[in-house]
Amino acid sequence: MCGISAKFKPIWPLEKLLPLAASLAPSLRLVVSKPLASKSYKEEWKRRLVAKNPNRRFSGKPPMATALEFLRVCEYIKMNCHELEVPMLMLHGEDDVICDCRSARFVFESAASEDKTLKVFPGMWHQLIGEPKESVDLVCGTILDWLVDRAQKAKAKKNTKN
Repeated sequence: MCGISAKFKPIWPLEKLLPLAASLAPSLRLVVSKPLASKSYKEEWKRRLVAKNPNRRFSGKPPMATALEFLRVCEYIKMNCHELEVPMLMLHGEDDVICDCRSARFVFESAASEDKTLKVFPGMWHQLIGEPKESVDLVCGTILDWLVDRAQKAKAKKNTKN
């Protein structure tokens, strides 16, 4: 998560008052936003599965303190992403209304890493595993291919040293 979509952020007066509200009532769930699952998982049966999960921490709207930390983390990432030097794979759903794709592009372009990949999946939402099976397979394949490629490069580099 590199940035919260303007469509999902609380309206500006609430966003400005959030630090005060979060300090007074951190666990209160008054943040004006849509429930996450309804905008995260494209497949309805996966939304129902998430809703029935006995181990989930919460459902619906995040507590004010959590919402404030999301906003702070996004700002921190934007301010410090130029320091990222590690290999990185960034995956994003093009139709994600929770996290802003422009923020992911900004982080990708700003990162100092020489080995970086940004893959934006057309038509996909926030939870890439909440998509239809074919799309999930595509996402998992992208991750696996990226990891295998780096492992092969590391192995080749090791073999040239010997």
